[in-house]
Amino acid sequence: MVFTVIFIFLLTTAQSLACQLFDPDESRPYSTTVCTNISSLSDIPVSSKLENFEEYLEITQSTISTIPRFAFTRFSTIDKLFMTQNHIKEISPGAFNPLLNLKELHLDLNELTEISEGLFNSLKSLVILNLANNKINKVDAKAFIGLEVLTEINLENNEIKEIEKHMFDSQKQLQLLDLSGNPLEQFSGEGLSSLSALILAETALTSFEEDLKHLKMEILNLSSSSLETVDFSRFPKVEKVYLSNNKIVSISNLESLDSSYITLDNNQIATITGTFNDVSFVTLNHNRLEAVPNTLFNDSASVRFIDLSSNLIATIEKDAFRNLSVLQILHLEHNNITEIHPKLFVDLFELKYLDLSYNNIQYLQFGIFNNLLQLKVLNISDNKLKSLHENGFLAVISLEEILFHNNQIEYLDVKTLFQYKGQLKKISLNNNAWDCEDLAETFTALINRSVVLDGLSEEGENFHGIACSSKKENFWEQSEMSKFFNDDFKNSKFFQYFEKDYKSTGFFKLLHDYKNSDTRTEKLVSGDVSVAGSTNTILVFSCCLQVMIVFLLLLKFFIKNRRYDARSNERNI
Repeated sequence: MVFTVIFIFLLTTAQSLACQLFDPDESRPYSTTVCTNISSLSDIPVSSKLENFEEYLEITQSTISTIPRFAFTRFSTIDKLFMTQNHIKEISPGAFNPLLNLKELHLDLNELTEISEGLFNSLKSLVILNLANNKINKVDAKAFIGLEVLTEINLENNEIKEIEKHMFDSQKQLQLLDLSGNPLEQFSGEGLSSLSALILAETALTSFEEDLKHLKMEILNLSSSSLETVDFSRFPKVEKVYLSNNKIVSISNLESLDSSYITLDNNQIATITGTFNDVSFVTLNHNRLEAVPNTLFNDSASVRFIDLSSNLIATIEKDAFRNLSVLQILHLEHNNITEIHPKLFVDLFELKYLDLSYNNIQYLQFGIFNNLLQLKVLNISDNKLKSLHENGFLAVISLEEILFHNNQIEYLDVKTLFQYKGQLKKISLNNNAWDCEDLAETFTALINRSVVLDGLSEEGENFHGIACSSKKENFWEQSEMSKFFNDDFKNSKFFQYFEKDYKSTGFFKLLHDYKNSDTRTEKLVSGDVSVAGSTNTILVFSCCLQVMIVFLLLLKFFIKNRRYDARSNERNI
């Protein structure tokens, strides 16, 4: 028992004063001293080995609450100081004075509330300053004076509401400024002369009026804030612009933006005027767009990715994707598209992924996919398609996966679909209007070609998990002709036509008037040949007309059921 108590005491003491020196290795090309579970810098043991502290000192998961003046006198040679995940609330003036060679200072994941003037002004060699994940609500306008070689400042996830003007005047080499995750209501970019990345995501900004025309930046991140309008002329030279998850209703001066990567998804944009200028990546999904005009991408010959999904798009002008010859991925799912112009995709020679799912498309015009030679995945599921027109896929020779579940398709010509398509390996055809017998033949033909089929139906009639119906359709009963010639002929449309509609025609009135005419009777009795001949002509014409009506109705019936006959003949062969 006594031995156990002594062991626990020694273990606790060792943990509370745990410091270890790590020599340089492949993962860490510098010597590192790591201390955990200490309450004060004076708790770091003095030993010949640990006194070197040549480059890197890490103090983490400790209970240090205050850093006193000249706290780092013993560690003046280090150039990287990590004091991450402690409980530091206060830093005394002059605390970092001995660290003349310090290049990186990391004070993230602590409890600091204020950055006062002159706190870091002795760190003339400081390049990276990390103050993220504290409780900082005030930053003095002169907090960074003297830090002239500073290239990165990280203040993310604090409680800062305002950045004063000229706060960064001394930082002529500043490349990265991260203020994301703050309740920032105002931001001033005055003094920023060399910035490459500005991160203002997850703030309370409702507008961004800063003039950054003079900056050629790599990244501007304004996502997940409260922006309502955007004027791209304010920052025309940004390579990547992130504006997702705002409340943007309108954008202006789009053509002035020279950017290759733009995210505008999850906003409230209803219309866009202007043109994307040679962009390569665009997201506009989850907005309120109703149409895609011809002008939107006509200067974007380098675009490779476009996402227009989850809008209200009902109209896509026929030249909306003209000359986009290197486009590889196009998302149009979850819209209100009912039809697609046959030339819409004519220039998309490099397209590999096309998603048209969750629309109201009833018909795919022949040849719509003719030039999609590189297309690998086509998703046309969750529409109202009744047929695929397999011949329209002959040119899509690289197709690997086609998804058309949740439609109203009755038949699939496997032989035609697979012509010139040796790479097709997956088909999703569940929840269509399959007849079980036809589906069994289709399923067998696809399995023989080593195609993977998705079957999800567990209830009701199905074939290997693919929903179908074994009830044969009676084509006569479902046809228009049966409605003319049903059992109760007097209630049929045929009878009703001659009872109502036919009697209101001028032709019927002519016959009726002539029938009741006294002159007609007299002339017939007197043997007037011309009158008799005219009467015969009228009667013959009447008979021919009614025969023609019946013929047209029968022709309509046979045309409608031509596909059924073709399928029956194919099975017999």
